[in-house]
Amino acid sequence: LELARGVLYWASQMRIDIHDGYKEVWRYLKLFKLMFWASPLSDGGYHVDLDGPISPFVQSTTRYGRQFAAFLPALLLGERWRMEADIRLAQLGSESLSYRLDQSSALRSHFKHSGAFDSCLEADFAAEFEAKFGAKRGQWVLTREDEVILLGDTVMIPDFALTHRKTGRRAVIEIMGFWHPEYLRRKVEKVRAAQRHNLILLVYEGVNLTENALQDVPGEVLYFANKPVLKDVMALVEAVAE
Repeated sequence: LELARGVLYWASQMRIDIHDGYKEVWRYLKLFKLMFWASPLSDGGYHVDLDGPISPFVQSTTRYGRQFAAFLPALLLGERWRMEADIRLAQLGSESLSYRLDQSSALRSHFKHSGAFDSCLEADFAAEFEAKFGAKRGQWVLTREDEVILLGDTVMIPDFALTHRKTGRRAVIEIMGFWHPEYLRRKVEKVRAAQRHNLILLVYEGVNLTENALQDVPGEVLYFANKPVLKDVMALVEAVAE
């Protein structure tokens, strides 16, 4: 793994296609402060371009190089991905080499997967949905963090998505529970920036937000006392899904 990462110190650019593990990828892009541009792929997933350490747009080459190389294990956490980097070595002059890796690589990551859910609220919501509407009992399929909403230099990854089995209509769900005020402020900013009218915010009544904080957000807001009421959630899904 160290040899595989070491090559990236001489990268001018990296291109990656990812089809799962979105939260992990963007978590480490943010952690290592890497410069990226992302766009959706036509067959699902996302394409991400990154400036490498020897890109003319990078100033602190040594520090950025360490961070850039440190990102590679994040890709290894995914089940379907592909990476290609342009490598330029001094002894080769202006010639560029292509460095490719994908999910078939024998490399293994030392990074740990984050938990399946960020909170008990999310875990309980998924379990209740599965018990009442899972398998073929309902018309909607629940998936976890399967979409990335691109917001310039940041992203929003909704907690859940519900997709209609026959029509393909979708609604995305974000649960706002017992979080720090600064986290909540950033979350509300992302919700506004996303401008998604098929977004449902499930908000704990005791959340630390001002009364008008959610008045002008797109989509729908549903408050709950102890846990989201699934019947009410599904009624909103039917109403806002696109």
